[in-house]
Amino acid sequence: MKLKIKHWLFVLIAVVSSSCSMDYLDLEPEFVENDIFGVWTDTVRGQQNGYLVNELVFRENGTFVAGTKHYGVYITQNTNQLSAYSEYYGNYVLGSKNIYFASKQNTYWDSLTAAAPVITVKDEVLFESCTYKISNDTLSISYITYPADAPEVTTRKYIKAE
Repeated sequence: MKLKIKHWLFVLIAVVSSSCSMDYLDLEPEFVENDIFGVWTDTVRGQQNGYLVNELVFRENGTFVAGTKHYGVYITQNTNQLSAYSEYYGNYVLGSKNIYFASKQNTYWDSLTAAAPVITVKDEVLFESCTYKISNDTLSISYITYPADAPEVTTRKYIKAE
């Protein structure tokens, strides 16, 4: 009797299993369109000479580039001549109001030293406790900085470049 029950139980499981669809195995990851994807820039006049351009690039694959390019900051330079740059490369995680930036590598170069760019591989959190809001073509991010002894909320606005 036990053998008959086991046999029918096996047949029932086999029939149910074969009737279930396995289409979920063929699914491609679904692309979710998001307004944050693309290039965002913020241009700031220099204190004495030149200007700097902050840039954020969000890719659909979860990677980012955050950089700053300084132009014409040295007396001997033209206004649009590149003086220095720094870039951070890594991954981001996007929530409904928050972005978590995990940098894996940064690059720094300064024309004053005339040396090759310095590349540093280092895990680092950028834009600590970052929140964001997109309104039309403007991305506003707020994050914690440490300009003195106490943390301070800093806000930066970027314009969509592409």
